[in-house]
Formats: sequence, C-alpha cells, structure tokens
Amino acid sequence: MFKNKFSIGDILEGTNRKFNEAYHYVVFYAGNTDDDFCGGFITTSPKYQNIPMKSEHFESGHKIGYNNSYLAAHKFIKLKDWGPYTKVGRLTREGIQFMEEKIGELQAVLYTDYIKKLNLNK
Repeated sequence: MFKNKFSIGDILEGTNRKFNEAYHYVVFYAGNTDDDFCGGFITTSPKYQNIPMKSEHFESGHKIGYNNSYLAAHKFIKLKDWGPYTKVGRLTREGIQFMEEKIGELQAVLYTDYIKKLNLNK
C-alpha cells in the first residue's frame, strides 16, 4: 500500500529543500511519491522560459496560492529521497489543464540535467 497518494495538480513541499532537490514547490503530475515521480515546479522567476500562471490556476485556502507564480517550462523527475512530501496546495481544473497543455507531452528530466542544458552553472 502506498503511503503518499497524490493526484495530478496537488502542490507539494518536499522535506529536502536544497536548490537541486525540492527547493521549489512541486506540482504532482504522475506516479507515486513512494517512488520517483514526475512533476512540474512553481517559481517566482520569469527566467528560462518559465510560463506565467494566473490566480485562477490555484485553489484558495491552502499554504500556497498565486503569488506572481510561474510554471517551470519542463516536466521533471522528482526523487523520493527529496521527501516525504506534504500537500500544501492544489491547482484548479483550469490550472491542471494549463499544466497539461504546457508540459504534458514533454519527456521528464532530472533538474541537474535541465540546468546543464540551459548552461545555468556558468
């Protein structure tokens, strides 16, 4: 039995919040957090082709809501070792559709590989 059952659009906070780990809030996409899973992440940076989000993409009444938020322009492999994960928010139906349209067809990559691709280590 899985301990951590999340649904697409759940916004999660990882326990290990180092920059190359679960530093940003994770948006659950697919899998199970008892194993490595796929997701996006939310940032306040418009850099690196991050995609602006709208307030209507976020359910109200959670720890995290819209706060000048951007969806990172890629789908990422989120490692179970960065958890356990806690649900701190949720995207609305419109927010889930937005995420699926923007990153749904992309191949998931590790964040460290994404950084190398963008040459962010310079």
